[in-house]
Amino acid sequence: MFFLSSKFIWAVIAPSSLMVGLICINAVLFMLNKNRTAKRLFFVNVAIFLIIGCTPLMGHILNKWDSRYPLIKTTANEVQGVIILGGAIDIGESVRQDRMVLNPFNYSRITALTHLMQSYPDKIFLYSGGNSYFLSPLKHKAESHLAEYYMRSISADKGSLLLFETQSKNTFQNAALSKQLYLDEVSPEWPNQKPWLLVTSGYHMHRARLAFEKQGWNIIPYPANHSEKAPPLWKPTAKFWDNWIKIDVLAHEMIGIIAYSLTNKI
Repeated sequence: MFFLSSKFIWAVIAPSSLMVGLICINAVLFMLNKNRTAKRLFFVNVAIFLIIGCTPLMGHILNKWDSRYPLIKTTANEVQGVIILGGAIDIGESVRQDRMVLNPFNYSRITALTHLMQSYPDKIFLYSGGNSYFLSPLKHKAESHLAEYYMRSISADKGSLLLFETQSKNTFQNAALSKQLYLDEVSPEWPNQKPWLLVTSGYHMHRARLAFEKQGWNIIPYPANHSEKAPPLWKPTAKFWDNWIKIDVLAHEMIGIIAYSLTNKI
């Protein structure tokens, strides 16, 4: 229920959705001949549209948000294993093309995974990723299944223990179901004495860390990437749609943290 309601609420309150809503209200006001109010709202809409879309403001805020977790270098003896959160693989395109196709926004989780599997060849690697579709023929396809062949091919003869959590639909379930998988497949001893590297995108790390620590995981954040450094605030940018994606990403994480706090998930 939490998953479905969160999807519906986010579809309504995402900044890009609210912008579309304001434009629709503006159009209705003009149709009703509420010209004075409509003109004021029009100028407000244009100002918001341009400030977010044509300035590097969102880039600066996103960079501040995800750079709070710098990359911490560790040795193999310091960690119990590595947890990789799903989101890097485009399930729909992977099924359509019959091969693993990466998500252009989160592909760095796979590149980080590749590096870590080469660096820590004898550790536990747990890939946590189910499927967030709920009205699609693809809703029974798990991202972890798509990652499994790739991970087994690069870990051959290296002694790594590979675990694949296939049921999670959100970050809270990543943490809870991964814990249960570890208890079932590896050891009933909990919590682990050594920490785990948690691999996810920089912007997602704060909520992910809090959710995993709530479940008793000992975590060292390992951000797969950080957002690019934005140009000076006075310099206009042509990355219009990128900036709108950034504000949606920021809002999604902040609202997610509030929702998880209110429901005792972090």
